[in-house]
This record gives sequence, C-alpha cells and structure tokens, in this order.
Amino acid sequence: MAERSIKHEKIKKAANTSVIVAGICIFIIIFGLFSCKYLISKLAYQNKVIDAQQKSLNQLQSDLTAEQKLSSHYAKFISGPINLIGGSTSGTGQNNGDNGKIILDALPAQYDFPELATSLQNLLQNQGVNIDSISGTDQVGSSQSSNISSSDSTLSGTNASVIPFEVSVDGPYVNIQSVVNAFYRSIRPMQIQTIQLSGDQSDITMDITAQTFYQPGIKFSLTKETIN
Repeated sequence: MAERSIKHEKIKKAANTSVIVAGICIFIIIFGLFSCKYLISKLAYQNKVIDAQQKSLNQLQSDLTAEQKLSSHYAKFISGPINLIGGSTSGTGQNNGDNGKIILDALPAQYDFPELATSLQNLLQNQGVNIDSISGTDQVGSSQSSNISSSDSTLSGTNASVIPFEVSVDGPYVNIQSVVNAFYRSIRPMQIQTIQLSGDQSDITMDITAQTFYQPGIKFSLTKETIN
C-alpha cells in the first residue's frame, strides 16, 4: 500500500513537472512568435525608411547634376559681348545689359508699378512724343499686390499675372504711329486693349489702355515625409 502511494506521488510529480515544462514551452513559443512578428514588422519598416532615403538621395544627386548644368548654361547665356537684342552686355543704354538682366526686365518676378512707369516713360520719350499721363494702380503693400488672379493672364504658357496701365501722349502722326510699334517691339510683353485718337495730322492725342505682366518666382522649400 505504501509502495502504491509512493508511485502515485511520483506519477503526480511527473505530471506536474510535465505541465510546468509544457507551460514554459508554450510561453517560449508564444513569446518567440510575437518577437518574430515584431522583428519582421520592424525590418519591413526599416526597409521602407531605407528605400525612401535612397530615393531622396537619388533625387538630390539628380538635382545637384541639374544645378551644375544649369549654372554652366547660365554662365554661357550671360557671357559674350552682344546680348539677345543686339545691345552691349557691358553698356548702360536701353538695349544694353547681359541676357539675364534682359529676361528679368521682360518678365519681372514681382509687382512693381513705379518701375513699370519708369520703363514706359523711357520708351515713350524715345518716340518723340509728349507724355500727358501714365496711370495705373500701385498695388504694392495692398492685399491685391500678391494675389492678382493668374486666371486673368493671357500670356500663353505661363502663370503670369496682369498689370493694367493707361498712357496718354500727343505729337505728330508719324511719332504717334511709332509709339504703337514700340509697344509691340518691347522686350516686355505688352497687350494693347484700346486706342483712342483725337486731333489732326500735326498734333494727335492718343489714349491707350493696355496691360503687361509679371511672374512670381518659384520658392524652393524642403518637405518632410512620414513613413508608416
């Protein structure tokens, strides 16, 4: 009887030990599975981050190559003694200046009506006419100065914005005619909308409503991307 009791206790102990060992094994297996899942998820995330970093690096290298080419082409563009409109690149006359300055004069990056008025005055004075008035709206500092609707622009292929203006001049017929031709030949794009003439051949008054353009510069900015 005592021997059966001892055997029973041994069996019971062995069963308890088996249950404990089985529990530990199950815990280790479950812990291992969760750990593997976490590591796999972490590895997948790191791979996404590495891929995104590689794309950014490739883009940066491409941008640096493009910047070097652009700098080289721009240096050639502004070099040379004669500019695009036949003037001297080192002179100070109306048709002089390097090609970079000419492009900026043709399509400025900001709204500047006083500068436009000065340009119009120089253009009109060279035609031998009397300038009666140059008018428009100086919108610098107002809410409209940086928000003139680009949908009003008719400068094809750009997002340029409109600067409306009016001029009134008088003089002989030949000189009045040269004013219109000067507008069309101007390096700065100008669109004449209406022309009103009054007077006689010797002294004609011409009132013009027209518009020119400016194109805001592109702002370079860096952005952040969240990898999920």
